[in-house]
Amino acid sequence: MSLIIQWIIWVFYAGATVFYWRDFIGAERKKNKLKINLLTVAIAIHFAFFIFFLSDQGRLHIANISEAMNSFVLFTALMYWVLEKRLHEPSMGTFILPVLLVLHAISNLLFDPAPEIAAILKDFKFEIHVFSMLLSYSAFTLSFIASLLQYLLARELKKLSMGVFYTRLPSLTFFEKISNVAVDSGLFFAIFGLGLGLYGANIVWDNLMVSDAKFSSFLIIIATYGFHLISRKLLGWQGNRAAIISIIGFLWILFSFIVISLAFTTQHQFG
Repeated sequence: MSLIIQWIIWVFYAGATVFYWRDFIGAERKKNKLKINLLTVAIAIHFAFFIFFLSDQGRLHIANISEAMNSFVLFTALMYWVLEKRLHEPSMGTFILPVLLVLHAISNLLFDPAPEIAAILKDFKFEIHVFSMLLSYSAFTLSFIASLLQYLLARELKKLSMGVFYTRLPSLTFFEKISNVAVDSGLFFAIFGLGLGLYGANIVWDNLMVSDAKFSSFLIIIATYGFHLISRKLLGWQGNRAAIISIIGFLWILFSFIVISLAFTTQHQFG
């Protein structure tokens, strides 16, 4: 039944994606509310499932890669929804929803109806650790989309070309501010989650977590976005240089979240 609900949620995300793209290409892209209404329904059902699962199972929906990816989609979609409601600018949704749609489909395809639950998953501090990590990934995803659009728009402006991005996107400053705030927020959640993770590792794995590929990969993520912050504050890097760092960081997150989690990690296999 859970898998059926997840595919229903996916259908609503897919419908929202179609209308975001239709309105982005067409002339009524900011006036049509159908896209945000479909996204609202998708998020509402998704969040209701998350709360029901927590109440029914007594734990967060994070036991394995499928559950973690599913929750990541929810948190990212919710963050974007709040952002669009506040800024009244839907262009980022056109590009972030296809990413979430693919990840949600992968999550559904990897669905395990009866995962074996490790004891640590019922520890509140560990759940907060994973929750913080997922929030950091969500913030970095928003930074990636903003940076990608900023980079594409800058290329058109450099070529003095009034192409699709020039005519349909807001200013470079708009995307740069979103990317920077998202990176700063993501770093906060990442460092907080890492601290809780190290605390748990000392208790559960006798400091062996430092040899785990997932741990090493996450240090690379923090280093990448930490450099993004330092280069902006101390070196004055802006524009394309900062955007490229954010894009590289997100590509590594995808590799870490999917490939390393499935094939290389040892201590971080909970299912």
